[in-house]
Amino acid sequence: MGVRVPPSAPHLRFPCQSWQQIPGSLSQIAVGFGGNVWGLNAAGQIWHFNPATQGWKQISGSLAQIAVGADGTVWGLNSAGQIFRYDPQASGAWDSIPGALTQIAVGSANNVWGINAAGQVFRYDSKLQSWDSIPGILTSLAVAFDGTVWGLNSAQQVWRFNAQTQGWDSIAGQMSEISVGADAVVWGVNASGQTYEYW
Repeated sequence: MGVRVPPSAPHLRFPCQSWQQIPGSLSQIAVGFGGNVWGLNAAGQIWHFNPATQGWKQISGSLAQIAVGADGTVWGLNSAGQIFRYDPQASGAWDSIPGALTQIAVGSANNVWGINAAGQVFRYDSKLQSWDSIPGILTSLAVAFDGTVWGLNSAQQVWRFNAQTQGWDSIAGQMSEISVGADAVVWGVNASGQTYEYW
């Protein structure tokens, strides 16, 4: 594995593709698998995109952060750091989950991770309905559908969780942002704005 630098911007264009504007105004967007798109506007209102109508349906509640897993699992945090999980079976209600976080990352229903205000890392145990503390201090997390977890610390060092050792393996490079797609491909942006793909 290594870090692959994408080609310069002109070569990133795809044939016969372009940006198509969708009605609405959002301040945050989160995308799951198969066009499952959620967003928050500046007031914290929650919206779910309907591909059939090409429009947005407002979902009850208010959040400061939203995350969507590849399997459609939706979690969010409000401005106080309280944790919520969307329950589509209960008329779109949000289940309150004990704990407080500053960031939440969702790969699937069984792969939900978070960071609290002190940078401590937690993994949600869906069977016990509780949070397990994971060693390490991080500033951000990204979780793939297959359970692969990546993180960055305050020095922008890159880490990947090792399920066997229950610790973090250091990965060469420094990034200011990291993201993992539904296909488990990892992308990062460094402090200079350069973009990388890990492979």
